Amino acid sequence: MPLYAEYVRFGEQVYRDRLDISEDAFYERLVHDPIHPSTAQPTPRDFTNLYQELSENCEGIISIHLSARLSGTCNSALQGKKLAGNKCPIEIIDSELVTMSLGLLVVEAAALAKIRPKP
Repeated sequence: MPLYAEYVRFGEQVYRDRLDISEDAFYERLVHDPIHPSTAQPTPRDFTNLYQELSENCEGIISIHLSARLSGTCNSALQGKKLAGNKCPIEIIDSELVTMSLGLLVVEAAALAKIRPKP
């Protein structure tokens, strides 16, 4: 389950990817629906809600996003951070990457986040 979702639109129907529409249902529609899908980034409010929820149980949040040159997602995250308040530090990172290179960066960041220095 993703921590936040991109929006997938088939005509007038809008779904949160992998939350409101499964991967199987998406591909079924992709093959059989005459309307091709489009996507939209999460809203600042989506990020605000996520950051507020996560901040209840963490010391800080690192939010890594695809290149701001290709999507407004990073900007939505920055706006969401401002709206979320200061319950914990939130770092928004424009990776300037896409696809596999971004995925590898996020996997490594997640692994490093699990490593805690001994006091």
